[in-house]
Amino acid sequence: MDSPRLKAARNGDVHYEGGQCRKCGTTTKYTRNGSCVHCAKQAVMKKNQMLRNLIDEAKSRAAA
Repeated sequence: MDSPRLKAARNGDVHYEGGQCRKCGTTTKYTRNGSCVHCAKQAVMKKNQMLRNLIDEAKSRAAA
């Protein structure tokens, strides 16, 4: 019996529907590493916001 992730990998799919995520409860996961798509996107958005804040802070220091 194949897991949904293994089937997706054989089909060349990027995503698959797996078990619920512990953090957010969604079921769409990346085939490559099994991580939750929603949580991965949230982490990227959080990182980008942090970088934007650091850049803005650096600009304001340079202007002063």
